[in-house]
Amino acid sequence: MPSLSGTDLAVVSADSKLYLYYQNGSDIHETFSDKDGAHWTASSTIVGSNAKGEGSPLTAYYVHNDGVLGGKSTVCEAPSR
Repeated sequence: MPSLSGTDLAVVSADSKLYLYYQNGSDIHETFSDKDGAHWTASSTIVGSNAKGEGSPLTAYYVHNDGVLGGKSTVCEAPSR
């Protein structure tokens, strides 16, 4: 997981996982852990880009039945603009 250079964090609980979203540069990253939060993934996935370089407020939320994904559950993140 890259070093944090100054960011807001957004955490959401879904099923048996915790998801953490943070900004590094202009990219929004996602990492996750089991619900106990004891062990986080060593790497992250870039789930967004073109965020404000000085930092963007983040929002993350859980959708139980996402109509766009055929009723599957999902976690959504979005930088506030």
